[in-house]
Amino acid sequence: AEAEYRAVAMGVSELLWLKVLLTDIGIKVEEPMKMYCDNKSAINLANNPVLHNRTKHVEIDWHFIRKRIDAKELVLPYMRSEVQTANVLTKALPSTSFERNVSKLDMFDMYVQLEG
Repeated sequence: AEAEYRAVAMGVSELLWLKVLLTDIGIKVEEPMKMYCDNKSAINLANNPVLHNRTKHVEIDWHFIRKRIDAKELVLPYMRSEVQTANVLTKALPSTSFERNVSKLDMFDMYVQLEG
């Protein structure tokens, strides 16, 4: 869960940067930001108001994320790994998940000859 939690912290920092950018160009973001995560341990760690001794190595990230959750700026909804489109680029997926996620990216095989 440590690597996943550190990745969530990095994603949250990028979301905050995007929020500042949108505000600078006149677009107000009032809804909490959603950082989808497929690791329930990382979500539970973020939502737990108590930092445990076994998680000391992620203390800075924990405080960073916890501050955003407490301020209602961030929510961490769970998303099954099979439906995360980015996984098509990073993981070996079953063919059905692969095809579904590739179609979301509008990717195609450029070496397939078109008929007609």
